[in-house]
Amino acid sequence: MRVPTEYNNQSSPWIDPPEVADPNTDFDDVPQSDDADSCEDDADSCEDDADSCEDDADWDNEADSEGDVRDDTSTQSHQTPRVQAEHFPISDRGVSHPVASFNDTSAFQPADVNFFSRPKHVHDTLAVGSNKTSMIVNCKDTRCAWRLYAKSGLFSSKWEIRTISGPHTCHANASRTDHAQLTAKMVADVIREDIRENVALTIKSVKGLVRKKYKGIIPKYNKLWRGRELAIAQLFGSWEKSYNLLTPLLEAIKKDNPGTKFGVAHEPTDDPTERLFKAAAWAYGPCIAAVPHLRPIISIDACFLSGRYQGRLLIACGYDAENQLLPLAFALVREESFQTWGWFMRWLRLEVIGNKFMCVVSDRHMGIKKVFTDRYGGWYEDGGECVHRLCSQHIAENLMKKVHNRKLCDLFKILCNKKKPRRFEEFFEILRKKNPDAVAVAYLNNVGKYQDINHNEIPKPWKVYQCMDNGARWGIMTINGSESLNNVFKFSRRLPVVVLVEDTYYKCLAWFRDREGKAMARLASQQLWSERVEKLLAKRIKKCLEMNSMPLGVHGEHEVKVNDERVVYKERDGNFTYKKETFRYKVIISNGNIAQCACLKPQLTGIPCTHVLAVCRERRYNHNIFVNHLYSAKTLAETWSGQFHGYANQCEWPRYDGITIVPESNKIKKGRRKHARIVMTMDEMQGRRVGHQARCSTSDRRAAEASASRNQGQQARHSVSDIYTAGTSSAYSRR
Repeated sequence: MRVPTEYNNQSSPWIDPPEVADPNTDFDDVPQSDDADSCEDDADSCEDDADSCEDDADWDNEADSEGDVRDDTSTQSHQTPRVQAEHFPISDRGVSHPVASFNDTSAFQPADVNFFSRPKHVHDTLAVGSNKTSMIVNCKDTRCAWRLYAKSGLFSSKWEIRTISGPHTCHANASRTDHAQLTAKMVADVIREDIRENVALTIKSVKGLVRKKYKGIIPKYNKLWRGRELAIAQLFGSWEKSYNLLTPLLEAIKKDNPGTKFGVAHEPTDDPTERLFKAAAWAYGPCIAAVPHLRPIISIDACFLSGRYQGRLLIACGYDAENQLLPLAFALVREESFQTWGWFMRWLRLEVIGNKFMCVVSDRHMGIKKVFTDRYGGWYEDGGECVHRLCSQHIAENLMKKVHNRKLCDLFKILCNKKKPRRFEEFFEILRKKNPDAVAVAYLNNVGKYQDINHNEIPKPWKVYQCMDNGARWGIMTINGSESLNNVFKFSRRLPVVVLVEDTYYKCLAWFRDREGKAMARLASQQLWSERVEKLLAKRIKKCLEMNSMPLGVHGEHEVKVNDERVVYKERDGNFTYKKETFRYKVIISNGNIAQCACLKPQLTGIPCTHVLAVCRERRYNHNIFVNHLYSAKTLAETWSGQFHGYANQCEWPRYDGITIVPESNKIKKGRRKHARIVMTMDEMQGRRVGHQARCSTSDRRAAEASASRNQGQQARHSVSDIYTAGTSSAYSRR
């Protein structure tokens, strides 16, 4: 506490104190009033007390019992008083220690904030000696002359300051720059509107806003953090109650948006009126209605919830004719495992996908891989219900951990995207020569297996390489689309779960509104295909003018001769040298609208290659009949034609009389929350830095340097002469 610099050393009138706080209450979290009227004098309510007429001898007696009285005149000259105040905080005498009740410093608003710096730690500043009837407070600084003496009334539960020796002549500790009345609630009041505009407001920014409003105060990190949490709870609701609002919110959305589906899973607790949250999944009606117009491929991924409670957000995405993402379904689960993935994928099959055959692209998480071996989950791969493919980016990342060679991993990514079998074999041979110890080749041979160490399981390269895929991927090699949605919901993932659900709703609404307008404009301009396919066809039509084709028989077989096609001659440090040769490709036209080519591009993507276009030019076929209808502008417009409708306010939601759903208490995160994306090996591969975390560890850097020096030594001993010796060769390879 800071005390006034002047006092007439007479008995003060009784003052009605502020309400006594609970001794077990954390004062930083208790909302306190800034109104100083609670400390004003109220002479009419005072009563006379026999002890109020005691003379100054009482003070001397008490001082002798506690120690030597300091010479006021010798110490007051050390420091010129900086603060003056007219009121004193007089507190009701409660069950707590008398000094502990002196937490309201509202009367000292003009005082030096450097003195009133420590929240609730009064004893750190004052040396106390007191009992139930009297109180003596000394400054802990032995060089300071300040002392206070107070007595309790006989007929009232109030304290009266009898004597105060004078102003403080000491200096507050330089590190004590906090304020007792600057509670977490006051911090929340300061930053609430800024949090509304930017929920990702950092603690550093919160600190700047508070210091801008309250000059000279530097609040502690813990108080700022709790203030931000309180502001978020005031704006968006509490984390705990939001779990119980999931069902009413989804019911309200479903009521106004026909076709919307959702499901909430919970388990019993010891309290029969409460259920423990397990998982929740939802999909909006327009997204479900778009499934027939999408290519039969989805990508799935999971990301962390970065709010108070641990959990994962699962996302399933489709792709339209422009390769734009369309979120099909979302799920909130407690963890990423076979049980949670199995529950979500089963719900996705029943409520969203239906019986449509699908290709699913994902990473190599064991929980996901096990879903496709479950006979009763709706995604049994061996039963022909779907096919499962692996993300090439995640495989390249795992390969980087094994070989620590970025150029080798870049070569693998080029290899994965090759469609022509001949080109695939060329680059695979280069990769084999650049890795003489065969670590990379051994890993890639086993990466498609359910268990890498199972030697009895046959290799499954079609899960990795596009040229062996049979067209199930439709050209989608990674789950970067789902990964990008993780960044879209980066901020809402740190908020209560109902806010996350609302964010998914409004993001989908905005995407449908924007993309429907563009698709309808393209359809109105009488464009036949999506913009991406139109550009690709224009490029290939121009290229096919240099090719010659001739029929081979009456069964629709044609041969296309390509002059000066590039062939890899040599590779050095990631740079390729090519030579030109002549190749012939076999094209088969069947049923009038089905085209097959030895380059495999029409079979893999549904878009005719240059060789098919060369046949169309020679035979005067309409090349548009060979493009899959899922790329048409009409299909694109139908994909985004669904309409979202606003749902009612919370007071108008359907009445919910169900059980209370609560989160799992042991899922509360401990320590400082991590909101930034975890830096992974792919960041090192691509040479990018992510914030302040992107520096690789010393051990990783040393391992990479050792591997690089080892590779340089091997390259010095082995000459790289990857000369493709074949002259004019045929490209009749397997399909």
